[in-house]
Amino acid sequence: MSMDASAHCAAIVRAGNRDRYLADLFAPEAVRPHLLALHAFDVEVATVRDKVKEPMLGEIRLEWWRQALRGDHGGQPVAAALAETIARFNLPIGAFDNLLQARIFDLYDDPMPTVGDLEGYAGDTASAIIQLTAIILAGGKEPGSAEAAGLAGVALA
Repeated sequence: MSMDASAHCAAIVRAGNRDRYLADLFAPEAVRPHLLALHAFDVEVATVRDKVKEPMLGEIRLEWWRQALRGDHGGQPVAAALAETIARFNLPIGAFDNLLQARIFDLYDDPMPTVGDLEGYAGDTASAIIQLTAIILAGGKEPGSAEAAGLAGVALA
């Protein structure tokens, strides 16, 4: 990962999620740029609603991310860094698809239908990021933290 892409990701996380940025600074140096790439992606997609005036434009942005994570990123620094991270740690692309699908809900002003729906949303967003972080920290291996990540994500969301 280039230093420019890593610095770009760090700046996004520092501005958009300071607590996560500070936590990432305590990660081993070898994985820190990859954590920052994942967390910059999370900041970027979590703030799509704030960047668009119409929900359809937000859906287009989220679809762009879906394509970018499969290699069609056009050199966008966060997407390029995250694509490299996904490949290096064999991260499950389905988790990203589920996260992007869940973020569509953010674009509309609908209330969360049920507590179960809220828990599902939290699982696909916050829990997924926690689990992907754990996989990166475990060097690309399944760390056995899915249940804990699920509960932590629901609590966090």
